[in-house]
Amino acid sequence: MYVHPERESSGLPEARNRGIQALPDLTGIILFLDDDVTLEETYLENLRDLFLNYPDLSGASGFIRNGNHDHSLPVKVLLLIAGFILPPLVPVSLFSPRVTRTAEALYPVFRRPRMDAVSAQWLSGCNMAYRSTVFLEGCAFDEQLTRYALGEDMLFSHRLYQNGKKILLSHNAHLTHRVSGEGRIPPFRKLVMIFGYRRYAISCFIHNRRSGSFWYAVFVIQCVLSSIITAIWYGRGLAYIKEVIRAYRMTREFEQEIGSGNLARFNAFLSTLV
Repeated sequence: MYVHPERESSGLPEARNRGIQALPDLTGIILFLDDDVTLEETYLENLRDLFLNYPDLSGASGFIRNGNHDHSLPVKVLLLIAGFILPPLVPVSLFSPRVTRTAEALYPVFRRPRMDAVSAQWLSGCNMAYRSTVFLEGCAFDEQLTRYALGEDMLFSHRLYQNGKKILLSHNAHLTHRVSGEGRIPPFRKLVMIFGYRRYAISCFIHNRRSGSFWYAVFVIQCVLSSIITAIWYGRGLAYIKEVIRAYRMTREFEQEIGSGNLARFNAFLSTLV
């Protein structure tokens, strides 16, 4: 199925919603997969069994075997320490997918022993499955997030979690995710999108405006510090740090509107960037 956008500012959430609407009425489980994942042979069977074993389960995701999970124990410990200080630089958690007050989506580096699945606060968009009843109850992916829509998977799944829905990370359904950033978002536009959409996500989860502004400020500081480390590590010099700061400054004009849940003007501005 191909989705031909009806508006210029369309994106991944709208495509997901149109696909859901086109499914047969008898569909029980809806599985979303990226084209750069490789499923292990028993992935589908194990994910199906999880839904059968937990009748109250709303959503589930398989365990991504590559990435930080591949590292040795000492490296994992160092990653956890670094991630605690600067989540944007190293977005990792201990045993389960978590979402911080700055709306950072963290993925576990360890598997909890002798457990088939663990509670999750968010599901990765590269492989996530939901009961169709979730959408029949009126839930939908947020179409205010356009184009590649950074964070749309976390935004949708964490809203379910906050509303008391059960979502799980399966330890038996395994896959490999070979992430490719090519052809997705021009680097500077991505930086601007990160700041704008993160402010929006924080406003969705923290309804007190003053608290939301505080946690967004924490995120901005973390991003700038992370950019300094990234620039040193990859030898990118001051140019990258300046780009991060410039992206944040460009977003400031729209902060009040975004904090109020309105992305219209920000998205229009985003479409002008190359």
